[in-house]
Amino acid sequence: MPRVQDAYSLRCAPQVHGAVRDALTEARRVFLDRLNAATDNPLVFGGGDPLGAVISTASLAFQCDFLAVALTALGGISERRNDRC
Repeated sequence: MPRVQDAYSLRCAPQVHGAVRDALTEARRVFLDRLNAATDNPLVFGGGDPLGAVISTASLAFQCDFLAVALTALGGISERRNDRC
C-alpha cells in the first residue's frame, strides 16, 4: 500500500527545530539575566502592581525543565529520522 504522506519526523522537523531554537534563546536570556544577579535571594520590587516584580532563581529551574522538554522532543524526532536510514 503506498504511503499517503511523509512521516511526522520528516514533515514537522522545521517546526520542532524552530521551537527548540526559541526555547534555547529564551533560556539563554533568562540565564544571563539571573546569573548576573548580585544575590541568590529573591528580590521584590514594589510599584504600581500590588504584587510588584519578583526576580527569583526559581526561574532558572523552570528554564531547565523547559530545556529538558525541548531537547527531548528534538532527540525523539532526530531518532525517528535516523531510524528511517
